[in-house]
Amino acid sequence: MLQPAGAVLFNRDFTAEKFRQRLFREYKVDKVVNLSILRFGLFRNAISPACVVSMSPGPPDGAPLVYVCPKPSRTKEDDFRIIIEPTDENLIFAYEAIREPEIWSTLIWGGRRDFGLIKRMKEMATLGEIVGKKDIRKGIVRGGREIEEKHELVGRKIIEETDFPKGTLLRLKAANLPANENPLIKKGEGKNLRPFSPTQLILKKSWKAKTQRFHGVVVDQSIDEPGVICSQSYVSVHVPESKREWLEGACLMFNSILSVYYLYLTSGRCAAYIPEALKKEILGLPVVGIDRGIVDAVKDFEDVDDQIRRTFCLSDAEWVLVEDLFNYTLQDFKGGMNSPGRQPTRSASGRSAGEHEALLVDYCEYFRRVLRAGFGEDKKVSATIFTKRSEPFLPVRLVGIHLETPGKAFIKLESIDSPELIKRLKELDKKFLKSPSRRTNGGIFYQRIARIYDTISIGSRKVPTVFIVKPDQVRYWTRSMAMRDADEIAGDIMLWREESETK
Repeated sequence: MLQPAGAVLFNRDFTAEKFRQRLFREYKVDKVVNLSILRFGLFRNAISPACVVSMSPGPPDGAPLVYVCPKPSRTKEDDFRIIIEPTDENLIFAYEAIREPEIWSTLIWGGRRDFGLIKRMKEMATLGEIVGKKDIRKGIVRGGREIEEKHELVGRKIIEETDFPKGTLLRLKAANLPANENPLIKKGEGKNLRPFSPTQLILKKSWKAKTQRFHGVVVDQSIDEPGVICSQSYVSVHVPESKREWLEGACLMFNSILSVYYLYLTSGRCAAYIPEALKKEILGLPVVGIDRGIVDAVKDFEDVDDQIRRTFCLSDAEWVLVEDLFNYTLQDFKGGMNSPGRQPTRSASGRSAGEHEALLVDYCEYFRRVLRAGFGEDKKVSATIFTKRSEPFLPVRLVGIHLETPGKAFIKLESIDSPELIKRLKELDKKFLKSPSRRTNGGIFYQRIARIYDTISIGSRKVPTVFIVKPDQVRYWTRSMAMRDADEIAGDIMLWREESETK
């Protein structure tokens, strides 16, 4: 079935939820292909995203469905074929499809680690739980078939531009805003003016292309003064002064890359349609109350992110997920072939083992951390990065992850000429073709990503080694991708152990 993706996957209204529950509870769904990201290439005159649902006769049998989210390659290939990479596929169980509505948007851009972080954040207090329904609303609408005069709005400070005044970070001085001189608004818009009261938070609904963040401000004014009104490009939130710490926390959260991460992974609208948050999605943002002094001490967006990471007690691994999605995944989504994630790995600057290979060094380090966390800190996991220091460079990179190495663990760079690397790749290709787990009939030169399990000699010992072959693009070698690859390899190792124990 070719269906609107919003109705099948993303909408949160009662009818859509009931439809999803019945679909996945009563029918055997084999595969869902989310075409949202490709909608302008596949259906040039369409606005709404689409998806393909493949079904079999009969009820669910307990097997997971395959969820596929192909992405554009930003090359001429996009005009005549769809490339599906391993990271574009995830398995979803029927009970998750029924009970976890955010899983569809989360797995567009993220993986299982991201889904785990989103679930943890959803257990926290939300802005909607702090703010009453009558204390939040979008800004006033001027036009419409029917209008009315609301003279009590005349003289009040107003934001009618599409953005906050230049230089505004987290505080907006009401005294610097112009006064409203127009009493005309759409009929009914003047019924609930309570959200335009101090203590007040004003949020811009749309994502800002320049900063690539959402932007919100706390209005700086006396609680005895009338609050600031705004246009429909904004949402206004009011709380009593006794709850000010929650408003300060919400402001910090909304301006951070964590809010971009959260909204893009929980909102189908942001993830694949329009980078604008709905009021109900803003109300769903997790918040932590903080002192006003903390927000006053923030000088720039870097300070915002540092503070929000501490406030939410995010681990290094969790913050890596947030940073990589913000710095690479969304940049690739919004940009073209020159986006950061599509650059060669050698162009990424770094701090260790030579700047030209710092990205792969970080990849190997995070890979090791995952395996050691799963199998014991005493495990000596090492890595070899096969590198060529001069042109011409091959369009692929090769890394070897060595399990249980003798002596001290290491991450080393092994210089190799292109002919030698090609020879090594051909040897690995023969082993790959014999592997029952390969995804296609072709070898490693046929597909973009390959993983080959082998053994090599280190000293006098045979060491199990995983060779990873991927394109020479940053997005394949990020820290978050290292954790995802390591999770999959750890799963393979555990499965092999179980199989060997049962034989």
